Amino acid sequence: MLTNEDFSKLERSRFSRFADDILQVGKVGLYRDADNQIQIHCFDLEQVNELMVRLEHIRRMAFLVLGGDRLLICFAKAVHWQGSTLEGGLESESSFDEDELESPAMATATIDQTVDQVIDQEVDKAVNEAIDQALSQRMKDGSLEQRVRERVGARITTFINTQPQVQNGATTAVAEPPVSEPESDTEASKPKARKSSKMKLPKNFEFQVINRYRICLERLIPEKDRSEYLDEIAAQSDQAQAWLTKVAQAIALKYKKEEAKVYNGLLTEAQKMHKSLQPA
Repeated sequence: MLTNEDFSKLERSRFSRFADDILQVGKVGLYRDADNQIQIHCFDLEQVNELMVRLEHIRRMAFLVLGGDRLLICFAKAVHWQGSTLEGGLESESSFDEDELESPAMATATIDQTVDQVIDQEVDKAVNEAIDQALSQRMKDGSLEQRVRERVGARITTFINTQPQVQNGATTAVAEPPVSEPESDTEASKPKARKSSKMKLPKNFEFQVINRYRICLERLIPEKDRSEYLDEIAAQSDQAQAWLTKVAQAIALKYKKEEAKVYNGLLTEAQKMHKSLQPA
């Protein structure tokens, strides 16, 4: 089975064969456009005249070698002749007169235009080959897969951050500030939650979450800050609720579970972990 590279080599071979036949007139611009028209761009009027003398042969070669439907012979930004590559193709009148053809300015402009076209084609080809090679290398060393995973993780994080937060099992769009109430004697005797640094989640934590809540919490809570994190969660502070909400949303999204139930399960497990750390 022929590959894309095989087709590319075949196309270049066909153009090389056709160019060898017409390059007796000197260097010209040659390419196939989107309509399967073979365009020959001449740099001077003498080349046009030589091609017109050998027109029937060149037209036949354009059909047999390149399989083109039409042939165009151009000079000075104009089509001098165009017609079908098959027998009986009709010629069209030149769109410029002899005085314009002999203009050095027009000839220079045509050369610049044709050279630019050739350069653009070569640049496109080189860029495409470089992209294919880079993608192939990244597929081999696994870096492409890693970048895709990072992008997916970033997208999930963005999605989670834009969702309403779950507080105490209920979904609310905005977290309302707690209402201050007088402390009872019992509440006053409870130890105050220690202040901790801002609770953070590891990078790409979405790939680390699992449906076993205790193991999941142990993965996501830094070991050196575990006591402070659990203090915050047990006290159900605003930042702890926000932290747990993101974890719950990631698990719910990954395992297609109800977010509120996941949140409550995480909270219950975190409270058990917090209690186990307290002195008897």
